[in-house]
Amino acid sequence: MNLLYISEDHLNSKVHHQLCNALMNSEEQLNITLFSVARTGIGFQDIRSLYEDPLYDEKVVPLTNSHFFYKYWFPYKIRTKWRLLLNSVDLFQINYVHAATLFSEGIMAYRCWKYYGIPYSVTIRGTDINFYLKKMPHLWHLGREIVRNAKKVIFISPAQQKSAYLAPPFFKIQKILEEKSIVIPNGLDPYWHLHRAKREVRKPSKWLYVGKFDRNKNVEFLIESFLKARVERSDWELHLVGGGGDREQAVLQLIEQNPEAIVYHGVEYDKERLQQYYREADAFIMVSKSETFGLVYLEALSQGLPVIYTKGEAIDQLFENQKVGIAATLKDPAGVTNAMLTLFDHYDEYCAEVANLDLSLFDWEKIANSYISFLSPYFYRHQQIAENEELPFISIICPVYNEENYVKQCIESVIASDYPHSLMEFFLIEGGSKDRTREIIGSYTERYPWIKIVENPEKIVPYALNYGIEQAIGDLIIRIDAHAIYPRNYILDLVRWQMRLDADNVGGLCRTLPPKPTTTARVIAEVVSSKFGMGNAYFRVGISQVRKVDTVPFGCFRRTIFEEIGLFDTELIRNQDDEFNGRINKYGGSVYLVPQIVSDYYARDTIKKTARMFFQYGLYKPLVNKKLGSPATLRQFVPPLFVLGLIVGTILAATVPYIIYPFLLVLIIYLGTALDYGRKGSRKWADWKFYFVMPWVFFVVHCSYGVGYWHGLYKVMFKKSFQAEVNR
Repeated sequence: MNLLYISEDHLNSKVHHQLCNALMNSEEQLNITLFSVARTGIGFQDIRSLYEDPLYDEKVVPLTNSHFFYKYWFPYKIRTKWRLLLNSVDLFQINYVHAATLFSEGIMAYRCWKYYGIPYSVTIRGTDINFYLKKMPHLWHLGREIVRNAKKVIFISPAQQKSAYLAPPFFKIQKILEEKSIVIPNGLDPYWHLHRAKREVRKPSKWLYVGKFDRNKNVEFLIESFLKARVERSDWELHLVGGGGDREQAVLQLIEQNPEAIVYHGVEYDKERLQQYYREADAFIMVSKSETFGLVYLEALSQGLPVIYTKGEAIDQLFENQKVGIAATLKDPAGVTNAMLTLFDHYDEYCAEVANLDLSLFDWEKIANSYISFLSPYFYRHQQIAENEELPFISIICPVYNEENYVKQCIESVIASDYPHSLMEFFLIEGGSKDRTREIIGSYTERYPWIKIVENPEKIVPYALNYGIEQAIGDLIIRIDAHAIYPRNYILDLVRWQMRLDADNVGGLCRTLPPKPTTTARVIAEVVSSKFGMGNAYFRVGISQVRKVDTVPFGCFRRTIFEEIGLFDTELIRNQDDEFNGRINKYGGSVYLVPQIVSDYYARDTIKKTARMFFQYGLYKPLVNKKLGSPATLRQFVPPLFVLGLIVGTILAATVPYIIYPFLLVLIIYLGTALDYGRKGSRKWADWKFYFVMPWVFFVVHCSYGVGYWHGLYKVMFKKSFQAEVNR
């Protein structure tokens, strides 16, 4: 499974790196891409130099401009992050997404589901609850939508889970949230597991804080509370390790004012030095205003230190029935002071509890297994073939001509198939390519004897298909295209559905992908996948249940059907599949479309190539109708009628009064529909140019097909020869 892990905090928090590495170690079939935006220049520190080597694929994209807008204008941040994600990760290859926060990573995951159908889970953290859900009510609806459509909602502490349940934005979906939520804590670095320590019995006097000096960490309030407690315990010391943050100067000033009570050690990342600070201290204290988890608490506990933490935050409620420290109430000015005095008054009791604490809950291997438990349904497992299941010998045929950019991944996808190689043969019918296609195929035929090259001197597709069928010995013949890639279950599922339905031809849905990351290529892929562009061509726009259809892409044919109704019509450079499937239906056969079977097809990358292809589709359609005796569908008449309407409407509008108004109305409706698809495409691909390019591509596709159709009808009516250049 290909997992996309989205975390903007990856650069300055090690937990995401450690989780991804642990997941990679736990599941050999898992591939992880970690996406993060490097927000350089706005106060974020990149500490990846402290990380171990990543086992995952790291996609850290630098934010090169508009740092201010990215930080303070949320809509701009979302648009920018989505655009950067699309340009750095091929979402068509992703099977699952995990977002490290509800906002804004969760929005990225939600869009992956909305536009690409990718399932996702999301972690809700302290910032989501204490900032976005409290101070940004315009995002409440979106937050609820993210939760509704998520497969799982992760909390890293019971306190955060409880806070989310009580958050007003989630009142409407509280039951859904409760059903989907699970608590999985962060892990503790293996170093602290290996170097656990118990506290020696002694009179306590030293407090330790480790962390940033920012507003949320509340260090100034901590110092104030400590100084109040020190009035009663004059031998106490407060040791501070850390720095940075928006309150650093204020904290340093307090340190200078109290040199006899506060000891400052500076910033420290070295674990051995940190371990020394922990062991020299008697207790740990951090009273943040909000804290999602706080790994420093666990580090302190691993060294035998009892802790003081904020009530309702961080590790509160994480250790049930164990006195690891005291949860202080910040609303009470004396709350932290009293907590400090109480803890040292009963110091031995707390140290005894901490010494017996089980920290295995925070082992990264166990945490990774918790994630794997809910991710496992989305892993691809090789389909098991029962011992008594009789599978037929199959022949796969694939016409190729100048396909150096696509043929390798096509062949690789067939090789990776679950279908036994001993029960298949694979013919690549080569039309004398002028690029490296033949060389690439040759590198595979040397290694795989069941992959073979067949010559196609005529170059065009119907001849290639017939040559392949004549060479084939399989009981079933599967026709594929070099422009497509096929999932591992594709061939086995085709064969099983063909046998189950006893059909003459079975095919699946075709998901159209852009071959290049350009606006034009992406627009073309969207157009040929839309109902406005293609009508009710089920294999392109999708269905929910198995059904009989007029045609399918590619397909798995019963071998005897070619003996019964003949081979592919070699007069048809295009539409030979439509004609052959029409012939099957005409003679009482059956063609089925199975929505559970999906292949990925790469569209043309330029408008010129697309126009030429659809012109040829339209050109040969009248000839197909003539051969079949009737049109297979009514949708084929829409583009030629559109072209005719444009011509006649323009003439009438110029000559007949008032005709121009209904004519313009039709054009406005057409343009409005195209622009609406452009709007949807623009949001999906984070590209405003869709608004301008998409209407033009719709127009080109419809007109190319329509003009081709009228040209083909002319040839059929006046018995002209069909001649066209090969366009592969």
